[in-house]
Amino acid sequence: MYDLNTFCTDEAIIPTRGADWYDGGIWQNLFTHNFGNVDFTGDTWNYLMREVQACNNALYRIDEYATVHSDEDLRSMRSEVRALRAMFLFYAMDLFGRVPLFTSISPSQAELALQPRSEALRHIVSELQASVPYLSDEHSTYQGEYYGRITQSVAWFLLAKVLLNAEVYADDDWTDGVRPSGSEMYWQVDGNTVNTWEAVIAYCQKISDEGFELEEQQTNNFLITNDNSKENIYTIPMDKYLYANQFIYLHRSRHYNHAAALGLNGENGPCATIEAMQAFGYNTKSEDTRLTDTYYIDTVYNDYTGKISDPRRWHPAGLYALGG
Repeated sequence: MYDLNTFCTDEAIIPTRGADWYDGGIWQNLFTHNFGNVDFTGDTWNYLMREVQACNNALYRIDEYATVHSDEDLRSMRSEVRALRAMFLFYAMDLFGRVPLFTSISPSQAELALQPRSEALRHIVSELQASVPYLSDEHSTYQGEYYGRITQSVAWFLLAKVLLNAEVYADDDWTDGVRPSGSEMYWQVDGNTVNTWEAVIAYCQKISDEGFELEEQQTNNFLITNDNSKENIYTIPMDKYLYANQFIYLHRSRHYNHAAALGLNGENGPCATIEAMQAFGYNTKSEDTRLTDTYYIDTVYNDYTGKISDPRRWHPAGLYALGG
């Protein structure tokens, strides 16, 4: 998911560096959109469908043991799984367009038929809306029972994100240059009929009312102790003392010398593209103040000793190092 959403765009690229990072042409094919040859789009599709099936299995097991739970607990559990399944379907729809909307643990061939993207859009929104009343109102980013789980604010965020792109998702013929208008698509939100943009505003307002807002310092969202970030809504639990999962992609981003200066590992992989640097106003009077918080650029100094980590102004092939 991360690689397909990053290295297929103008945000980043993994150039071949000597004998490193060719990997059969995978990264070049992703960046040039040479799909279907050497890439992992098929693996990503299989992963997402497995997760949808895992949610179907969970719903089946919840029903199997329904007699040992209260009706309130059953509604809550079912809703959380349905919202999680909708999230995986959203990822699949966003990446691939048409998706199957199967809900059984042993789907027939007919159930696995690809459905139009517009129908998938309506299904995903409907599932999230049906689930959200029975989800916890806890913040998913807080340590505790709901840490890293689907809660109401996560569902609102997903609804806002899906609907913000509804004009694209509702367009089943993306070759004719014509898109449906969000102002002319209507949704039910809290018993009111509103157009797409009004729905997006309504869900964003719900998020704001829960106390979420942009952090004054972007870097606060990426601190080790970022549990109380006012901006983060849905995060992956990564406390190394409590969870086995740790985000390894940061290691890919660091140059060998940058990492070694801190006694860490680096793989000298991803770079930002020239377009990304231009978007940050690199080397101009309007340079974005968040640039150095996001990227390793130019000469990098050790935070502890003040010595130069890598004395070269290394811009291989006109690209710039991507930070964590």
